[in-house]
Amino acid sequence: MKNNMGIMPELFGYDYMLPDGIPKKGRVILYGAGKVGRDYYEQLKSNNNYDIVAWVDKNAESYGAKIQNINVIKKYNYDFVLISIKSENIAKSIVFELIDKMGVDNEKIVWRKPNENFLDN
Repeated sequence: MKNNMGIMPELFGYDYMLPDGIPKKGRVILYGAGKVGRDYYEQLKSNNNYDIVAWVDKNAESYGAKIQNINVIKKYNYDFVLISIKSENIAKSIVFELIDKMGVDNEKIVWRKPNENFLDN
């Protein structure tokens, strides 16, 4: 089984594959640095159709230098913010915060339930 990028998850060992329905290319801000975010980051990084302009998380200080605080979103030019969170309820609260407090256009926010790679489990 392949995901929308043509990657066969069983070959790469990801627990979470990029979901169907995300833009096919563009400048991406990846929101979330947990397991889903780390899997998404590796997949986006290895695909020439995407330019990861920032990787952000609300708890950036606990992840190291590569992850930035969400406040930097305002500094970047991007095509979409990809929320890499498994929980729909948490994703909804992030969407609200991005729109209400960060001024992100709703049309530029993407969240889909991650595709779980059951072949590794």
